[in-house]
Amino acid sequence: MVNRPFLLLFLPLLLVVSHASAQPTPSSSSWVPRDEDVRILEIAVGPYTLEDVILVYQDGTTTLVPLGLLSELLDIAVVASPASGAAEGFIIREDRTFFLDTARTEVILEGKIQTYDPNRVHVLSDDIYVDSQLLARWYPMRLDVDLFASRLRIISTEPLPFEQ
Repeated sequence: MVNRPFLLLFLPLLLVVSHASAQPTPSSSSWVPRDEDVRILEIAVGPYTLEDVILVYQDGTTTLVPLGLLSELLDIAVVASPASGAAEGFIIREDRTFFLDTARTEVILEGKIQTYDPNRVHVLSDDIYVDSQLLARWYPMRLDVDLFASRLRIISTEPLPFEQ
């Protein structure tokens, strides 16, 4: 559960740190994150509320989720490398391979190449941020963002590693 007084006390510090570490890299699109775009969300997975919070960006009606951090929090073996603009690993099972190449605007899922709209994926210095709806197409889950409750609810179609 998120300790809200603690969160409110350290929110200004988090915004400064996130802004300093979230500058676009040269391979990123023209979108530039702003302090007012930052949202801090608690993460709920099924009946569980994780102790960690996640910083996302709101870009209009789109919520941009940090792929590497979310994968780490959910024990999904996908590692994002903002320096190379790529992410790779596997999703829940080793035969469900994943490779994201932001330079080519492609994702390879289980050996099948798919392209995506480059405005839905942004490489920042700290992570690769992906539109939550696009990420839900790649991962076996639905990502429900509730900005009023400051919550990211994850509904997985199969048990995640920490649930198994």
